[in-house]
Amino acid sequence: MSALVAILLLLLVPALMQAVDWLRRRRNYQWLMAMLGALLAWPAVYYARLSLPLGIAPLIWQPEDLFPTSPALLIDNTSWVFAITLATLLLAVMLTSIARLGRTSAPQPDTQPQEGDPQSPSSDQDTAETPGSAQSSAQGANWRAWAGSLTLTSLGLVAVLSGNLLTLLLAWAALDIVELLLMLRQVTTAPEKRQVTFSFSARIAGIALFMLAGIIIWSQGGTLTYQAISAQASLVLLLSAGLRLGLLPLHIPLTNELSLRRGLGTMLRLVPVAASLILIVRTADTGISAPASLILLGFTALAGLYGGVGWLRASDELSGRPYWILAVTSLALASAIQAQPLASLSWSLAALIPGSLLFLSSLRRRFLAPILLISALCLTGLPFTPTWAGTLVIQAPPVSAGLLELMFSYLWSLAFFIIHALTLAGYLHHSLRGIFIPSQEAQPPVERWVWLLYPLGLVILPVLHLSLGFTLQPDPAQASLLLWIEGAAALALAAAIWYYRLQPGRRPWSAGLPRGERKWLSSEIFYRIVEGLLRLGSQVTRLISAVLEGEAGILWALVVLALLLVFLQR
Repeated sequence: MSALVAILLLLLVPALMQAVDWLRRRRNYQWLMAMLGALLAWPAVYYARLSLPLGIAPLIWQPEDLFPTSPALLIDNTSWVFAITLATLLLAVMLTSIARLGRTSAPQPDTQPQEGDPQSPSSDQDTAETPGSAQSSAQGANWRAWAGSLTLTSLGLVAVLSGNLLTLLLAWAALDIVELLLMLRQVTTAPEKRQVTFSFSARIAGIALFMLAGIIIWSQGGTLTYQAISAQASLVLLLSAGLRLGLLPLHIPLTNELSLRRGLGTMLRLVPVAASLILIVRTADTGISAPASLILLGFTALAGLYGGVGWLRASDELSGRPYWILAVTSLALASAIQAQPLASLSWSLAALIPGSLLFLSSLRRRFLAPILLISALCLTGLPFTPTWAGTLVIQAPPVSAGLLELMFSYLWSLAFFIIHALTLAGYLHHSLRGIFIPSQEAQPPVERWVWLLYPLGLVILPVLHLSLGFTLQPDPAQASLLLWIEGAAALALAAAIWYYRLQPGRRPWSAGLPRGERKWLSSEIFYRIVEGLLRLGSQVTRLISAVLEGEAGILWALVVLALLLVFLQR
């Protein structure tokens, strides 16, 4: 029950913060309220592990004949790992947010910073506040960002702790609505609003595929539980999660161009990712059939390679954040396709924990370098590191495989190895940028008291990753030779790529992707296709409405009714 208490607490604190804002009293204590909410939620989630597995059904829908499945929570080894990760991420966001609160007033240049400039407030601060609030105090300006982070975490906990597919579906819908409202609050122009709407439409399409999988399960006589997932439903569920993550089909939400940065921006990116990854890990127990798996692995490898290249060539970690998600989650999805739940869970944690550490580290000092390097070590896949189990994604094909299947299996394994190396090389560069590698981004001055809590907000992430990694180790006695050497090979290739890119005369890292590649990676074409389909559907709807409203409308209605009766009789 402690997990349910954490969920309710994270919903109650934002309501209290809103009430304080309405009363216009003690606004300076709103950060303290949010911090206390995160501090109390973390032990509540942690102590839920004492009674694993545990099912919670707070509401039973009636009648049970009509609703055989009711919303429920399930706390087991898989869901608890995701839940404690989200609770720790929220705590890290709150602790590192003091880096923006504790800035000292430095002399400003005569020229005004341009949009997107590293010294611009929008490039580093959370942007949940309304326009014009930059002149207000930091405590009053950012309270909506903190309240949004708490709300997102609460809904994310419902998603990762969902006990059945129905609960996950409801959590997805709630997360999408909250994300849409938070993003629409921060955009002002019509093109930006259209981008947010198109991103929301991709999430809705994922929900539609999810419902299709539910229909397949129903048609096979099952209920909406994880145990009833069949091979056919597993394929549709993986497509649903892949669509929400931007993998299948390959697309990156255009909202990555908005001024969402650290703090709330990180929560908006990673909490929905965690809600989709839990489905991927749950589905990995079933897997899919061999012919479909090869095709799906090919598209997943393509998306991962695009993400790896985009992450490697990004100018900074925040602009490369969508590509990081694309690259690492492709490895988690590929593991699920090959029925490797341990590897899928390993890469899911790699997408959430090391990524959030990098996205939250706005202050770069040399004494913070060990924290980032330890997190990079966790990504190497070396033996006994947290991602060692993730190297199972590169596995030998079955003995009974044909020549064509054998060839494609080795090709996809090579592609996933390259994705791992590209991801690691990019992480090494972005970790050391501003510490050992010169950066054009100016480090803002902060007050001394910030260094009491800010490093703690960073160090808890790799500590959590290492702690969870010990519970996700494969059996060393059964580990193949490939499993022992893949991490070292990926690290060597990543170091070679990193060193090659830093050579004098080479194209600088900040050069980014060519214009043509950016066009494909930003998926303008994907969203144009969506817009065209929506317009076509609107025109068809208007045509049908015009026909039915005309003089022959009653006749057409009778024809449709007759066809429906004939269909039902058959």
